[in-house]
Amino acid sequence: ETSNVSFSCNNNYIIGTGSGNAFTISNVSNVQISNCRIRLFNYGVNVKNANYVTIQNINMSKVGYGIYMQNSNYSKIIGDSVEVFYNGGFNLMRVLNSIISGNSANDGVNGSNGFTLLDSFKNLISFNNATQNVGYGFFIDNSRNNTILNNTAYGNKIDYYCSQNTSGIYAELNGVNFGNTKYNCHWLVELNSQSASLTPLSISTSSTLVLTQD
Repeated sequence: ETSNVSFSCNNNYIIGTGSGNAFTISNVSNVQISNCRIRLFNYGVNVKNANYVTIQNINMSKVGYGIYMQNSNYSKIIGDSVEVFYNGGFNLMRVLNSIISGNSANDGVNGSNGFTLLDSFKNLISFNNATQNVGYGFFIDNSRNNTILNNTAYGNKIDYYCSQNTSGIYAELNGVNFGNTKYNCHWLVELNSQSASLTPLSISTSSTLVLTQD
């Protein structure tokens, strides 16, 4: 692995045999991967102990994990998608000060969660979509001081799950989160699965709003 690298697949396919990693990013910094189509790997992108990583416009399907990131700061996961995954769509552990935005995780099987956030703090998680996953849409455990807004989840085991030691999901700065079901999270708008394209409510105040609480 090498730091200060930018790599684009130019929308070409990387096809595996169902094992291994399409990309491994480990013990480096300032690495960008973009515009790839990944099929049939255990990990689409596996990031460990790496900072300032950007993963953008990656389309993944039939993988164990889509993006698996641990021990990473100041990274960006933007505009990526994973469909038909067996262990997890987007798994983030001990991730700090990062942006996870505009991603989708659909059709996870074997109890897989769309988005898992574990021991992670001060991240922006926005405009993501988790639908029709056998596990949770968003599973948030022991993670605090994250800004989580304008996400959509429906058709999952539970759309939003927050552990007891996790800050709830809030609407902040003109944002809401859409979903049908929740556990121990705060959110604003119930989304009927028949109408997934609802327009977020406009909130005039810049302060944090908490309208419901378990």
